[in-house]
Amino acid sequence: MNALHAGIVIKSLIKASGANEDIEGRIYPVIAQDVPYPFVVYARTGVTPSGSKDRFSDEDSATVMVSVLAAKYEESIRIADKIEASLRRRRTTVEGFEVSEIRLIESDEDFQNGAYIQNLVFNIDFINN
Repeated sequence: MNALHAGIVIKSLIKASGANEDIEGRIYPVIAQDVPYPFVVYARTGVTPSGSKDRFSDEDSATVMVSVLAAKYEESIRIADKIEASLRRRRTTVEGFEVSEIRLIESDEDFQNGAYIQNLVFNIDFINN
């Protein structure tokens, strides 16, 4: 199931985006501790195989939350905007995983432990080969 590899796709695309300069390559799966701001944490929050009782699916979907943490509110917004723009409606192949579309489906913000947090939730559709 390609959707299980959503984190690989997200990390690769963020590293190739303009946001990577702002975060200096600090992109972590699931958790980050004792890391200077700004940085990004991503986590797969769900996988939905599509198909029917009669056949296997050609596509699966994954939901991934990308969190931008920064010391300044404006900086968190700027980085989140760059990430969203680089992933929006993206059709690509990353490390052999074919993606038919990436969509922003939800967004919120928070403040914890001295950091402004922008949470972006993306749905990623994978083509299974």
